[in-house]
Amino acid sequence: MAALTALAACGGGGDSGDSGDDKAARPTPTPVVQPSDVPTAGAGEGGDADSPFTSGATPKSVAEGYALAWADEFLGEALGPDWAVRRVIAPNRACSPPDEGQTTVSGGFVRLAVTRDPAKVPNVTKACPDGQYLNAMIGTDNTKSFTYGIFAARIKFHAEQGAHGSFWMQPHPKGGADPTDAKDTGVEIDVSEYFGEGFDKSSLTSFIHFRPLGQKQIRSGGYVKNMDEVFGDELPSDDYHVYSVQWTPQEYIFRIDGKETFRTSQAVSGVPQYFILSLLSSDYEIPKITDDVLPLTMSVDWVRAWQK
Repeated sequence: MAALTALAACGGGGDSGDSGDDKAARPTPTPVVQPSDVPTAGAGEGGDADSPFTSGATPKSVAEGYALAWADEFLGEALGPDWAVRRVIAPNRACSPPDEGQTTVSGGFVRLAVTRDPAKVPNVTKACPDGQYLNAMIGTDNTKSFTYGIFAARIKFHAEQGAHGSFWMQPHPKGGADPTDAKDTGVEIDVSEYFGEGFDKSSLTSFIHFRPLGQKQIRSGGYVKNMDEVFGDELPSDDYHVYSVQWTPQEYIFRIDGKETFRTSQAVSGVPQYFILSLLSSDYEIPKITDDVLPLTMSVDWVRAWQK
């Protein structure tokens, strides 16, 4: 339970990635999707355009009325104009700030990395006894935000412990918002966070975080319980998988490759929320990093949004 408490307090944005280039095993980048496309287990490699999720996993009616609103396939050699590096410094990441150089785009993928900071000499200090690192965090804060819809990313997470890779959403609160009402202020939506193989239980989580002014924090979610059903004998670091949230005025439904993993009607946001992709090494994770596994990397094929 201590591990769950620690990761829930990490401020969102899990991160990580595949630790090798392994071009031979890498899937072919996906073409730009058409408005009729919806998230499927195979989305990014064809998929089932008649169903929003894997065949039989959910009713076809779930996708009725949804159309593609936005997508980034990362087809260039640099981040597109919708993304920017987020240089957010958190108290629990004092030894690992975000850095522009830790995000690269090539071959139809964006890769986020954690590396040791070469500019910090000595690297190990009294304040950072386990070393100083550079992290990756990008967001669509100032360009793309959405209220309600199906939001998905196709990700291959990192294998090693020492950082958490994440696909998450943060809000743009309304002016004059009621600070006790999630509908007015928005919430943190952690669509998926992965803490590396063997971190604790499934190592993979989904959360909703909301702290009403003057009240106890609302935190709904936790570890993915049906890992075998979702991944079989694989792990999130073995291959690319589609992580999604369906956000309506009534609830959130989280899915992996179309299989539902969690739903909640707590703290439903009613304001625009933007995307964040990150690979972050919080201070409590850094002791698990060893030089032989660096850089830690998380690879993302695409991010897509569907709305009614």
